[in-house]
Amino acid sequence: MLAREPDWSAVPATTPPRLVALLKRCLEKDPTRRLRDIGDAQLDSVEAPIASSPGRPLAPSWRLAPWALAALMAAALGVLLLRRQPVEAQTVRFAVPAPERTTIGSTAPHNVPAISPDGRRLAFTAVSEGRSMLWVRQLDSLTAEALPGTEAATDNSQVRLPR
Repeated sequence: MLAREPDWSAVPATTPPRLVALLKRCLEKDPTRRLRDIGDAQLDSVEAPIASSPGRPLAPSWRLAPWALAALMAAALGVLLLRRQPVEAQTVRFAVPAPERTTIGSTAPHNVPAISPDGRRLAFTAVSEGRSMLWVRQLDSLTAEALPGTEAATDNSQVRLPR
């Protein structure tokens, strides 16, 4: 139990006013005005904010701090956007050799390689032993695999590779 009132002048000047007010409420000598536990402090801060209790007002420079920070961030973003170099489109070329003992496709007008929607696979027709078949190659691989059930394929314009 407190014998006398605490020396509030000993509290550092940098202590936020809300914290000083909360400490005063926690150490109140009158039990009817004193906070019993942290639940009371939480309710007190929601229902009657501590900032409205007597204490040191915020310095004008601290009131502008959020605005100064926002302006600084906006300026940094502007500098980044101005310094950003546009990305040039690059053309990538690579060879797709025919699988062993095959020749790629026929001369049909729609017989062109097709790239999967996710950009990771290539489908094409290849002829082996007189039979045309669809083949799929992962673009990060050097080998292609024949798709079973695609014998006699001549047009891969309608090929829909799974994702």
